[in-house]
Amino acid sequence: MQLLTAIIDGQYPPDSALPPEGELSAMGGISRLTVREAVKQLRAQNDVRVVRGRGTYVNPPDRWTTSRSA
Repeated sequence: MQLLTAIIDGQYPPDSALPPEGELSAMGGISRLTVREAVKQLRAQNDVRVVRGRGTYVNPPDRWTTSRSA
């Protein structure tokens, strides 16, 4: 799944919500478990934040814990 690439490329700009887990699963042709694991990785790198009951939101690049070029 190319979720991180989509975030870096600006498809999901900072502070925007990611699509729901089921939608990401269908878009990538992968299981929901794989989506959950991907989101866990992105959370660990502080690329996204999860707001319980509201969704998963993209953090601004200055909050990411690893440097990436756009």
